[in-house]
Amino acid sequence: MPELPQTDLVLTSFDDGVLTLTLNRPDRRNALSVAALDQMEAVIEVVKDDLDVRAVVIRGSAGIFCAGGDLKDFGDIAGGGEPDRTEVARLNRRFGDIFELLLDTGAVVVAVVEKAAIGGGFGLASIADVVIADPDATFAMTETTLGLVPAQIAPIVARRLGVVPAQRLAITGARLRTPAAVEAGLVDIAAEDVDAALAEVLAGIRRCAPAANAATKRLMGKLGTMPLTDLLDTAAEAFTDAILGEEAAAGIGAFLTKGTPPWAATADGDA
Repeated sequence: MPELPQTDLVLTSFDDGVLTLTLNRPDRRNALSVAALDQMEAVIEVVKDDLDVRAVVIRGSAGIFCAGGDLKDFGDIAGGGEPDRTEVARLNRRFGDIFELLLDTGAVVVAVVEKAAIGGGFGLASIADVVIADPDATFAMTETTLGLVPAQIAPIVARRLGVVPAQRLAITGARLRTPAAVEAGLVDIAAEDVDAALAEVLAGIRRCAPAANAATKRLMGKLGTMPLTDLLDTAAEAFTDAILGEEAAAGIGAFLTKGTPPWAATADGDA
């Protein structure tokens, strides 16, 4: 495990292949400031290609996920004098930088949403590979109610939900409770005990080979970005790389001998 940078707005812990990032601004309901985004980026840059990191779990402190972007970063800009347009765009683009980085991370990204995922928090949940939520959590894109555009999160939410549902949520400011979020495809698992649900998800991730998971994420990320013929050619290359690699040799060998591949030795806690 590489040495992680010291951070205070995003707390980190690493245990048995799982890196947990905890948004740590409880006084601001874990709103995402630019400083918090900088710290998150610094941590993820270190681990994004490290196969020892099987999962990245994102959650919030004090039992709340994230209330969105911190408007204090933009409060002095809105309606004031002659703002530097380039700087405004740079500040907003920082959210997209994090989304792209999480998409590019080989580890499985799991969001654990408690109470609320609003605005940028909605985007952060949407970028995750697996979303776990408590039954009473609320999800909303509230930017337009403030006279703003959900510029960086709209493409991410649309990627997960589809363009029309994402647009409807954006231009109505509608709030989804967890049951509706499950129906919409935003939440994968609704659970009273989110920690127990998380443990079950992590056990499943540990049964999967880390390089195979990373390659699968890269392949899925290309959907919609190239013609089908090119995509299938790319998929064939990814399969070839995998089956000629060490993981497939160990995995297929374990299957044929009814054994356990090395990456799954502790997945069920009994091997």
